[in-house]
Amino acid sequence: YVDSLITEVNDLERKVDKADIYALYIGGGTPTSLSDELFSKLIETVMRHFGNVDEITLEAGRPDTISDDKLTTAKYNGVNRICVNPQSMVDETLRLIGRKHDSVLIEQVYEKVRKVGFKHINMDIIAGLPNEGVDQFAYTLDKIKEMNPESLTCHVLSIKHGSKMNECGAPD
Repeated sequence: YVDSLITEVNDLERKVDKADIYALYIGGGTPTSLSDELFSKLIETVMRHFGNVDEITLEAGRPDTISDDKLTTAKYNGVNRICVNPQSMVDETLRLIGRKHDSVLIEQVYEKVRKVGFKHINMDIIAGLPNEGVDQFAYTLDKIKEMNPESLTCHVLSIKHGSKMNECGAPD
């Protein structure tokens, strides 16, 4: 898979004018779910071809996939914005949606990302998660505010065709 991505990056470099690229987003999935070795291979290749831009964002979506090695690799290679995506700070919700992290790990990873030296941390949350009402969403917002990321992205839950929630029916 990573070799295929690298082939696409190599092909893309020949097809675009790099002078027209101002921002690079490495994600659309969770690249940090790769092993440390494959992550390094991917990041180093992408940055070698497209690393000379103003903003380079890494989606480090799931806190349970973020390692010290990956953070160091990203920082060393020029990533200057990182997305840590808790989705919610309510542990019961995280369990319900199948996340392998809890709110404590989110806070620990956030501090680790900050300690490595990232100056721009974005966090993603989702409104409308199962069993979450206004109080739970407000709790998540309060916890995120305490951490003080530079930006916050709020998505609204969208149940995809073919997803487990769609097949089983989303809980209220």
